[in-house]
Amino acid sequence: MENNEYNQRKLLISSKVETLLGSNDCVIIPGFGGFVGSYAPAKVHPVTHEFVPPSKHILFNAQLKTDDGILVHEVMADRGIEFSEARTWIAHFSELMIDRIMAGERTELPCVGTFTIDPERNLQFRQAEHVNFLAAAYGLYPIQASPIIKTAEFSARVLSMPKVEPAAKPNPFRHLRKIAAVAAAACLLGIGMFYLPSLQPQNFASFSIFSPGSSDNTALNVRRNAELGAVRRSSIPQKETAAFSAESAHIFIVAGCYATPENAEGVISYLNEKGFNAFVLDQTPGGLQRVVYGSYPSISEASAELASIRKGFNEEAWLLVR
Repeated sequence: MENNEYNQRKLLISSKVETLLGSNDCVIIPGFGGFVGSYAPAKVHPVTHEFVPPSKHILFNAQLKTDDGILVHEVMADRGIEFSEARTWIAHFSELMIDRIMAGERTELPCVGTFTIDPERNLQFRQAEHVNFLAAAYGLYPIQASPIIKTAEFSARVLSMPKVEPAAKPNPFRHLRKIAAVAAAACLLGIGMFYLPSLQPQNFASFSIFSPGSSDNTALNVRRNAELGAVRRSSIPQKETAAFSAESAHIFIVAGCYATPENAEGVISYLNEKGFNAFVLDQTPGGLQRVVYGSYPSISEASAELASIRKGFNEEAWLLVR
């Protein structure tokens, strides 16, 4: 067989095998061997990051030489010859291709694969690249993934906590001044009540709650009662305005709730490094540690701080008012 004739037969058989592998899992070249296909799932290359669609992996088995008639019928239809003639036509090609491969010639069936001989005289087959024989994946091609370039790096914004001025210390002498003032008023009231009996009966009745016939003992009792009431009022402790503190505050910004004290302490340390005055507020009914950014004296200050935290630090922060 001339070289030109051999190449023509090789191109025809290659095209027929390629077509048949798309619809069959096994295609045999009589006298040469069989191609066996199996499903291969989609994969990605770990280095080039190329995504390969599902395909049919082709193996060659030199022991499958028995004619199943599939390739012979394709050659019959293409060349318009009888079955026996087509079978002989393929057999002559198979013999010549085996001789060339065993002589060390690298033989390629276009769009199918390449045959070579290894040092141990074994026939080796390598499937053609970028040829997908899986009909369900027709039209799908490998895709090269492009890296995502980071254009800007996010930098956390450090928020400054508002400074709370400490409350002024109470003056211990303030109460003494009040007691002295009350005592002076009581003395004046007692002196006035002492001189009430010397007033005219009609004048005394006009401004006193007592009857005109009140005696000196009654006036003395009134004076003593006034003095006693003044002393009692001076002995009542005055309520001081408590200084603002985290314990007395009722407005908080919650950072989150954590299952263990260790996690809560870790978050507190991180927030304190960022300039917050974080602490564990309480324990939720579910047993979680509630961590807050800090406490605030008014809703307006807390709302402004919450807006800043949500923009550049934590979108999940929320306001707690008690």
